[in-house]
Amino acid sequence: PNKPDFLAYAYKVRRITEETYKEHKHIINPSDLPRTLCGTKDGYQLDHRISVKWGYEHGLNPKIMGSLDNLQILPWEDNRQKW
Repeated sequence: PNKPDFLAYAYKVRRITEETYKEHKHIINPSDLPRTLCGTKDGYQLDHRISVKWGYEHGLNPKIMGSLDNLQILPWEDNRQKW
């Protein structure tokens, strides 16, 4: 994709995602699992069910990408496999 446009889109999605996570953490991560980077034992990551790249390529609004319905918490290994 057009890198500058994609990076701007991804930034908007990340900002909205973090706002959504803070507001709905009790739904997304009710067990308060630790959010970590890849490689951390027993770590989890916040995942977009529809990838940010796919959303950008198909013109989805960043608000949809960062919405509660598009977020889930996954073990980092499972999230990494999606790449």
